[in-house]
Amino acid sequence: MKKTKRFLIGAAGFLVVALGVVLMPLPGPGVLVVLLGVLILATQFEWAERRVDQVKEAALRGAADSVSGGTTDMVGKVGSGLGSAATSLREHSPESGMLKTAAGKVADTLESSGRYLEQEGLSGMADDLTGMIKRNPIPSLLIALGVGFLLARATRS
Repeated sequence: MKKTKRFLIGAAGFLVVALGVVLMPLPGPGVLVVLLGVLILATQFEWAERRVDQVKEAALRGAADSVSGGTTDMVGKVGSGLGSAATSLREHSPESGMLKTAAGKVADTLESSGRYLEQEGLSGMADDLTGMIKRNPIPSLLIALGVGFLLARATRS
């Protein structure tokens, strides 16, 4: 049973890497798809785990290069904007009742999300995503397959 699971996860990881390689010349997330495939493989194979950091750095470099301007500054500005939106929501929420409670919870979530973006940036987000994929390889694979299916359907003419 363990060998079957290892084989299936390995095959799925290689398929995701292959999909990423095919997507590389096209505008889009080719390197990120390769990273996802390597992360899936790293859950079962030590050699893949040793390559995760190299692929992650390449993916981050590629993402940063594809976005004009400073990506880190942009992420920080988005985080700051979320904090401002939380403050504005608190100021304009009703004085009492269920809407005030709901607005307060939404503002708290916006504020914590903004703080996360300001503090962690892209590299922190990539590290968190890497950890999540390593802890949950099967759901990650299913999500990747679903996204691939939706992209294929969206690009089909």
